[in-house]
Amino acid sequence: DEPEKPLYYQDDNGQCYVYAYSDQMVADAWMALPDDKRKRFAPVFGAINPTDIAAVEHIDRMWTKFPGMWRGLGEIMCRHDDLTALLQDDEIPVINHKAMVPIYEWSIAKDLNCMVHHNADRTAEEEDDGVHEYLSEVEEVLNQFPDLRLVWAHAGVSRRTSEPTHHVMIDRLLTEHPNLHIDMSWVVWEEVVLDPKTSKPFQTWIDLFQKHPTRFSIGSDQVGQFVSPAKGNLLKPEIIKYWVLADVCDKETAQAVLYGNAQRIWFEGWDVPTSDKGPRWAQIEPCMKAETLFHNQGYFDWVDEEMY
Repeated sequence: DEPEKPLYYQDDNGQCYVYAYSDQMVADAWMALPDDKRKRFAPVFGAINPTDIAAVEHIDRMWTKFPGMWRGLGEIMCRHDDLTALLQDDEIPVINHKAMVPIYEWSIAKDLNCMVHHNADRTAEEEDDGVHEYLSEVEEVLNQFPDLRLVWAHAGVSRRTSEPTHHVMIDRLLTEHPNLHIDMSWVVWEEVVLDPKTSKPFQTWIDLFQKHPTRFSIGSDQVGQFVSPAKGNLLKPEIIKYWVLADVCDKETAQAVLYGNAQRIWFEGWDVPTSDKGPRWAQIEPCMKAETLFHNQGYFDWVDEEMY
């Protein structure tokens, strides 16, 4: 039988690879927005292989093509539980790979955020030993590039990849590295931060947010699918789940973590390229169909022109 096209990378054992054209797809989608909508979306890019020493050339080309549009790099995929094992290349992408060095230097020169996914620990360890196996790789980057605006995706957590002392480790890193920012999207919220008995953050994490109120931001981690076939809002539940922070943190901390920090690091000081700034920034016709995932049926499809 012919193999079936998977919907998700975990659906089969097929090998995965970086699809560099996705950066152009993001740019096309942003360029199709009218000026009043452009300012609401801070586009990022970085569809690169972290082990490719020439990857920085792709990044520089995309920046040159759309100068000032991009608000940062990311989410660059390094150590990522099952995904790492499915990559076509034999070399494991790591945050401290030598091919990432020119990318960090480029980010510093452009004063842009660099968001990286890199697990802090091994996946599905038999016991909680309190040791974050891959933390040294992250610290090497933080120590070598103190001016890098590193955003650590999901606080270094993936599925089945964390320690009970995760908050202690994050506290130490934030204290020692003032340019480190922690993204709290995806499974870190449910698997690490929330107390299942109360559906509120553990007190240790509340204390951490209060101690470092400017260093965390939330996110949906919703990728490419925001509207269900029945026109349901798939983004909303992935955002309002964080509103409990307003109940457990002081007002200033809650506002900072829920929206203020993201506004500051991704939007503040951005001279948004609008259509009145030359033909380069003229609004284009939408050229990507907004496909909708019919999850139960197992396929993507284009619903109608309203979703173009």
